[in-house]
Amino acid sequence: AADALALAITHAWRAGSGASVVTTGPGSQSLTPAQRAWADAEAKARRAR
Repeated sequence: AADALALAITHAWRAGSGASVVTTGPGSQSLTPAQRAWADAEAKARRAR
């Protein structure tokens, strides 16, 4: 679990604050409920700024 968290943080950091981390298209996996909730929370936080 710690490795997955570290990868997620690193990926988000490299993507930058304005970039979308979610990928869609051929070969991409659908989001889990937890990933969807995380993405929704990030979007809401960006709108609140």
